[in-house]
Amino acid sequence: MVQNQGQLKEVKCGETLMQQGETTQEAYILLEGRLRAFHQREGEDDQMLGDIGQGEL
Repeated sequence: MVQNQGQLKEVKCGETLMQQGETTQEAYILLEGRLRAFHQREGEDDQMLGDIGQGEL
């Protein structure tokens, strides 16, 4: 079962889970709340790609 293998990671409002271009071997499952995904381009405002909701991977 996933819960027996994983670790909880709390991300508070305004904190960043990971940066664009960062690589990881981890997968995240959102248990509560909402995250927003952004695309960043140098010299431009961040473009919001969408929301990630509870239960999404």
